[in-house]
Amino acid sequence: MNDKSKFLCLIILGLFLTALISRNGDLVWMAFLFIFYLGTGIGQSPVREKIKLNVQRIVNKFKRDDAFFIEVVVKICNEGGNNICFFLADPLPKGMNITDGSLNLRTALCPGEQTELNYVFEAIRGSFCWENSRMTISDPFGLIATEVKIDAGAEVFVQPRLKKFRPVPLRLWKTLSSPGSIPIRMGGSGTDFWGVRDYHPGDPLKLLDWRLTARHPHKFFTREFVQEKTAEITLVLDGRPKMELAVGKESLFEMEVKAAASLAEMFLRQGNRVSLYFIGKSLLRVLPDYGKIQLHRILNCLARAKIENNGVRGPLYHLPFDLISRKSMMIVISPVDSGDINFYRRLRAIGFEVMLISPDTFDFVEPILEKDHKTHWALRASRLERKLNLSLISQLSVSVIDWRVGEALPPLIRKTLGRPLKVRKM
Repeated sequence: MNDKSKFLCLIILGLFLTALISRNGDLVWMAFLFIFYLGTGIGQSPVREKIKLNVQRIVNKFKRDDAFFIEVVVKICNEGGNNICFFLADPLPKGMNITDGSLNLRTALCPGEQTELNYVFEAIRGSFCWENSRMTISDPFGLIATEVKIDAGAEVFVQPRLKKFRPVPLRLWKTLSSPGSIPIRMGGSGTDFWGVRDYHPGDPLKLLDWRLTARHPHKFFTREFVQEKTAEITLVLDGRPKMELAVGKESLFEMEVKAAASLAEMFLRQGNRVSLYFIGKSLLRVLPDYGKIQLHRILNCLARAKIENNGVRGPLYHLPFDLISRKSMMIVISPVDSGDINFYRRLRAIGFEVMLISPDTFDFVEPILEKDHKTHWALRASRLERKLNLSLISQLSVSVIDWRVGEALPPLIRKTLGRPLKVRKM
């Protein structure tokens, strides 16, 4: 019974009590009218076992005016043999606003009839999931209600927007055995000239250096080229709550997500093997692989990445080091913190080649800070502490990019990744 039927019972009870006190028979007849109304509703109330509804949810994503919108259509068909009156209230993802349609639908369906609920909302980056639909089925008067859960699951991803970076000529110390685009310090088959050596039986004739052979009769020479291999890149995205900052509609974490998406696209386009780890409340990961399908997996993982203030997983060293190849280059996107130096010390001790992209949090929040004397000196002291932490990390042979969020990231990455790192013995 719902509130409407309970209120009706109170009216009937009140009429009977009033009729007994006042000894008025007309009130009894009036109470019988309400009893007949309530009995009719009970008699026509649906039986849960006879309810047969087919519910389908269709979700479409489209882009309009440089913004993403999601259209949700819920189709409901009465496959039973009785008329059904129902009320459907579809849940809306948190923080989203409807631009068209309605979330609620109240109607009646005869056997075989079909209706639909549709609405459109503007979506930001994220993963949107619907598991089931809650429907309240009642009699035509709405007196006896039955709540039913019907499976109507769907999921859609709004991937982060990325910028296509120009390819960066990598110079890494460790590469994979498969051929690729990264020159290594070893002669073999490639495109860049490496040197000349004496001819060995079995060398291809197309590699013979005929000019040098002409200057040295009865002696043959073979040209060698720089071998080109692929690299394995591991992207690590920091999702701890203390790293999140928002200024108006701008979010520092969203900038980190876009940077990770752009880097993944660039490395995969160059033919490298890329993996992703997101450290937040739960550890999200994409195992290393190649190609456009891998980029789609990484973008979907980044769509699910979000910062949650309750139950955070913990420091960066919860990263599963045993699952990551020692030949991979690890790129960590994280604002530097005073306690993170142990994490980078451990990475270097294991043998990883590491690069840190550290967004400048103080440069990000400076526009909203007060312009007084105390704030100026506090900001200056904080920046000095940040530079000290970055300097300590760089002394561990970690390539450090101090990224001021107001400047472009690609030139900084090109400048850092384009030169080999001088590795200091640990």
